[in-house]
Amino acid sequence: MRLVRQLADIRRAQHCTALRAARQAAEADAELARAADEPDAADDSRDEHDDTPATGSRIRSPS
Repeated sequence: MRLVRQLADIRRAQHCTALRAARQAAEADAELARAADEPDAADDSRDEHDDTPATGSRIRSPS
């Protein structure tokens, strides 16, 4: 009977570990979804246009 109890304890521990892992995965998915919904400040700065004038190329073609 002791072996059966040990096996039951192992099975219960595995079940609890699986539930804990599933809960953590769901929390991570929710956090990633929340982060994807929020506009990022870095994305905003990349969208802004640069008003500095373009300089000419320093590479000259051989003539």
